[in-house]
Amino acid sequence: MTEKKLDKRIVRTRQLLTQAFLELLKERGLQAITVQDITERAAVNRATFYAHFEDKYHLFNTIIDETFQQHLVGGCPLPLNSTWPIYGHSYWWFSNIWDN
Repeated sequence: MTEKKLDKRIVRTRQLLTQAFLELLKERGLQAITVQDITERAAVNRATFYAHFEDKYHLFNTIIDETFQQHLVGGCPLPLNSTWPIYGHSYWWFSNIWDN
């Protein structure tokens, strides 16, 4: 099966939204972030955000899924002590699922 090629504008917009979200996540934590915060940081409008994601939780889950897939494909262990904020949240998320 061939991989579907995404428009470069779509890829760039998703990168901007992801980067903005991760910066805000590190600064404020998930609960304190709003879609408005993300769009202002990424310099895109809210309609653009909603064209890609349902809400901030959908964006967060997409980042976790993509990060996890990259590590599975690459055969790399997840660095639990990383300074990148997504790993700490991923560890908490996966450990809670595993324990329950």
